[in-house]
Amino acid sequence: MPEWIMSEAKKQGGAIDRPGAARLAEMVGEQTRIASQEISKLLTYVNFKRTIEAEDVEHVSIVSAQADVFEMVDALGEGNAKNAQKALHQLLEDQESFAIFGMIVRQFRLILLARETIDAGGGQNLA
Repeated sequence: MPEWIMSEAKKQGGAIDRPGAARLAEMVGEQTRIASQEISKLLTYVNFKRTIEAEDVEHVSIVSAQADVFEMVDALGEGNAKNAQKALHQLLEDQESFAIFGMIVRQFRLILLARETIDAGGGQNLA
């Protein structure tokens, strides 16, 4: 995904460095439409004058939405419908529902991958 982001930035008339592309990929997952929108926003932020850096991504992109997704997924996992619903409503104020869905799916996928790794004995000292 970082390579796609770097290529898309070039197509849009700008550039993003590898750490910036990696950070943006962490935020958007495999959602190329959202990544393209974020790249456009970031290129406007740097006024198409310089390469987008990871710090720019942190300042401008959807970091706060990801924090709310973590909160919502945690609340869902704990069975706390009230807090999950509150977090969802906060997300819907700033994000498209499709983008939120993608972030939720990504969080659950990461949780499942972590569980599979633990179940397979990953992370244990084998010495």
